[in-house]
This record gives sequence, C-alpha cells and structure tokens, in this order.
Amino acid sequence: MTPYYHFSFAAPANVSVDDLESFLLDVERYAQSLRFQRTIAAKAPFNAQERRDFARRFGVVMRVESDKLKGVALASKQDADDHNQASGTCRLVLRQGVVLMVTDEQGYEVCFGFMKYPAIIYDTNGKPIAESGTGDAWTFRNFISSPDKRYRKIVKKFADAGYLADAKDEYK
Repeated sequence: MTPYYHFSFAAPANVSVDDLESFLLDVERYAQSLRFQRTIAAKAPFNAQERRDFARRFGVVMRVESDKLKGVALASKQDADDHNQASGTCRLVLRQGVVLMVTDEQGYEVCFGFMKYPAIIYDTNGKPIAESGTGDAWTFRNFISSPDKRYRKIVKKFADAGYLADAKDEYK
C-alpha cells in the first residue's frame, strides 16, 4: 500500500486574498531556497469554465453530501455541479483561489494554497437548501505520495503561520 502525506489548510474569511498571496509569495521564495525546479504563486477568481477545469485537473474540488440535496434541482452550475439527486451529493464550484505550485526534479507537481467555495447551495427558486460546510472561510486539502522532507518543510510554514488545519504523514 502506498503511503501518503495528507495536509489541509484553513484561514478565516476575513483574511484578504492579498494577504494570502503575500504569504504564499514568501513560501514560494522559501521553496526556491529548497531547490525546487519550478515554483509559481498566483491568485485567481474561478469565474470562467476554463479556470474551473484547471482547478479540477489539480484536484482542488470539494464534494458535499447532504440529505437536503436529495430530490432537488440545483439553481446554477455556478454553485455546484455533478449533482446526484439520488445520493444527495454534489461537487462545489471553486470561487477563488490563491495557490503555490512547486515542481521537483522528477517533474512531480504539488499544489498548496487556499480556496473559497460557495457557503450555501441554492435550489432553482433561489432558496437555500444546504450548507456546504465551508462557511465563507478559505480552505484547502491535498496529499502527496513522496517522502521528500522539503514538502513537510513547506507545510511547516503554513503551520507556523497558523494555517495548518490537519496533517497526517504515513511515511513516519
């Protein structure tokens, strides 16, 4: 069985996108000092389909499961998609992101950062039917299958800043 290093980050809703970008630019400089081959920090609203598709390719999707989503039609593909009325699940549509991508010597890319998703899922009449569980906070989770200690050093930067929500290292 392949071991993984799981991590998740969180920041309160009142932390500005500019503050998060500044933090990630500092972390990017640190990642460069760790000799990652390529790094890029960026912020973006996910207000177009091609940007949402980009987010899906990097696994920054969040799923919601709620009995309140069973048997109802969702209002807009802007809030959620991949809705299964039978199981009461859907995938939240990413609203905004601030990310840091690092690439190691073998071309392995890892994404770190913060994402905002809709706090409420609405029905076709604009009535709130379910909470997403994210509130209006920034959130992020990812995992990697690498024992490279440099990734743990980057996650420690998030922990030192108070942004680490959870981490589990199966390599230990």
